[in-house]
Amino acid sequence: ECVAANLAALGFELPSRDARIVVRGFATFVGAMERAYAHTIDANRALIADDGAVEYLGLQEYYHVNDVVTAAAAPLGGALVAYRVCDAYYDSVRSVFGGKKLSFHLALECVALIGDTYALVSFEEVIGDWEGTQLLKNLPYHRVHRPGAAAA
Repeated sequence: ECVAANLAALGFELPSRDARIVVRGFATFVGAMERAYAHTIDANRALIADDGAVEYLGLQEYYHVNDVVTAAAAPLGGALVAYRVCDAYYDSVRSVFGGKKLSFHLALECVALIGDTYALVSFEEVIGDWEGTQLLKNLPYHRVHRPGAAAA
């Protein structure tokens, strides 16, 4: 969905909704990046699995596209609502003093009852940065166990 919308904004249209996009060399590029940052990636995965905590730059190791996460919804009396992670990424912004600051974006969607019909609701949550580690239980969204993945 997101890729199709971005391509449409550039004047390109996919031939079908499930059309496959191939970017030559992309897998090689991703592999090289993962090897270059293997220590950081592995450290964050271990922190999540072993300590139930995460560093700010490790949030992408906790939230993955297509994960199901839950959060308490205040308008529903604190009832848990399930969301699907559509995207998770960092964005670099300049502070008022000229320094660079990262913000973590979590694009989510859920099905909601609107009037007498159900609708897919999409939104983006920005999780502000912090120093050190944060317990997973203190994050705004909690991952539901993924099949084939270790519980966190």
